[in-house]
Amino acid sequence: MGDVAASLKIGSVYPEYCTKLATLEIPFYQVIGNHDHYYEIADNDDQSAAAYEEAFGPRNYSFDMGQYHFVVLGNCIFIKNLRRYPFKYGLEDEFLEWLKSDLALVPKDKPVMICAHADFFNENGLVELEYDGLKSDYNYEKFLEAIQGFDKLTVWAGHTHTTSFIGKVNT
Repeated sequence: MGDVAASLKIGSVYPEYCTKLATLEIPFYQVIGNHDHYYEIADNDDQSAAAYEEAFGPRNYSFDMGQYHFVVLGNCIFIKNLRRYPFKYGLEDEFLEWLKSDLALVPKDKPVMICAHADFFNENGLVELEYDGLKSDYNYEKFLEAIQGFDKLTVWAGHTHTTSFIGKVNT
């Protein structure tokens, strides 16, 4: 464990949380959110997510379960010294390339579930979340290119703490 990861674990609830998860008799998969970043002493996004990744694994991963292909994306990006909220929402180029490569291996007729923390879409189509004047940076062109052709695609997000069904979004 690196020095930063060790420092970030101080006061972490992850060890107890992982112990409790191990008692469940169902699979449980994590998606990193803005409150999972330890930004008080981190210098960059990777450092701020170090404790999370040590406890749960990578921020971006995929797996198949039954007939479904699941993709989990970390779309909260830590930015040091960013006023009140030290993060923005978006997908960095390296993760978009990974997503495109991952989905290139999935048959287009297979149902795909994309799970992330912050919303990609709202009732009006593509969403731009903004905190302290900094807009989200999803690079929608690359994101839409990666998901193109999947008619059975569902995108899940939980940041807004609300439930809504948007239906098919025309992009």
